[in-house]
Amino acid sequence: MKVQNPLNPTIDEAEDLFDALKSAVDRLEAAINTEAVMRARAKDAEESLSADVDEVLLGEILLKEGAFALAPSSKAYELAMKARVASLRTSEQFAGQYIAAKRARTEADNAKSELDQAQAAFSAVKHAADLKAMILRASVM
Repeated sequence: MKVQNPLNPTIDEAEDLFDALKSAVDRLEAAINTEAVMRARAKDAEESLSADVDEVLLGEILLKEGAFALAPSSKAYELAMKARVASLRTSEQFAGQYIAAKRARTEADNAKSELDQAQAAFSAVKHAADLKAMILRASVM
C-alpha cells in the first residue's frame, strides 16, 4: 500500500508558482530592457529635432527680422520665440523628424506601460510564492 504525502498538492502548486515566477522575471527583464531602449530612442529623436530647429532659429535671430528685432528680454520676444519653435517643429521642413520623434515618444510610453504591467504581474506572483512558502513552512513544523 502506497502512502500518499498530504503535502504533495501544495508542493505541486509551489513548483507551478516557481515556474510562474521565473516567467514573470523573464518578462520583467525584457520589459526593462525594451523601455530603456525606447526611451533612449525617443530622447535621441527629440534632441535631433531640437538641434535642427535651434539651428534655423539661430539664423533667424542673427538676422533680427520680424519679432526677433525686439529686445531679447521682452515678453513679446519670448512669446514670438515659442511660437516660432512650435511653427518650425511642425513645418514641412521638419515634418519627418517631428513625426519620428512623436512616434518614438509614443513607443517609449507604450514600453513604459508594458513595464508597469510586468512589474505588477511579477509582484503578484512573488506575493503568491511567498505565501505558498509560508504555508509549506507552517505545514512541516
